[in-house]
Amino acid sequence: MPSRAPHALSLTMKQLLLSLHTSTVADGNMALRFGDADTVRNNRAHFFVQAGVLDTKIALMEVSHGAVVRDVSLDLFHAQQELSLETEAVITREANITLFLLTADCIPVVVFDSVQGVLALAHLGWRPTVLGLMEKTITHMEQVYGSNPQNLSVYLGPSIQAASYAFSEVTQDDPRWTPYLLRGEDGMVHVDLPGYVKSECLRLGLSKEAVHVSSVDTAKDEQYFSHMRSKRTGSTEGRFATIATLRYANEA
Repeated sequence: MPSRAPHALSLTMKQLLLSLHTSTVADGNMALRFGDADTVRNNRAHFFVQAGVLDTKIALMEVSHGAVVRDVSLDLFHAQQELSLETEAVITREANITLFLLTADCIPVVVFDSVQGVLALAHLGWRPTVLGLMEKTITHMEQVYGSNPQNLSVYLGPSIQAASYAFSEVTQDDPRWTPYLLRGEDGMVHVDLPGYVKSECLRLGLSKEAVHVSSVDTAKDEQYFSHMRSKRTGSTEGRFATIATLRYANEA
């Protein structure tokens, strides 16, 4: 899937576009905890320019591997250009707010409602997934914004794949996990996290055609930062960014 994926819809007589961008190692580390502040801010600013969102408000997600879902609107920013939110998922229906998530193996998940004009960005690591974050995000969109799952499209970005995500044992009593905990020839249990998240989307009413899953394995593809690869090989630690923005067509 290309880094920019526009979808057009009609909302209050104005056309909206959804732009979606993912940074790579070539864009530099995007996380302050893994680099000096000036370098990271410069990396972010250059990435925003390339993505065409420098003039938007930035909603930066500060994740804690829970299952918190938060709404974001322009009135939360006051005079600020950037806002940090402790959450695992952010949802907006307002244009010109860039939702910003840092990952390095966990799944960045974008959910778009083409009828109601609603956008969500979620952080699906192991714990948020087990805690039901995908269902909580979609249910929140239904209850607060009137979304219908049949009108949603979902994109699962680059993340660690089952071939690289292996443990000696995994304890999970929920039978829905059984097809996604695979005993490999190496004797390890390989966790297909993207496969499980996709199955949750289908269970919640999305069509198979509406769920797009990146095949990139961050633990193997050196174009992306990977926490797992860093632990195994000593490679440089860092985080790449996924950003998603609703823009009016005449501003895109």
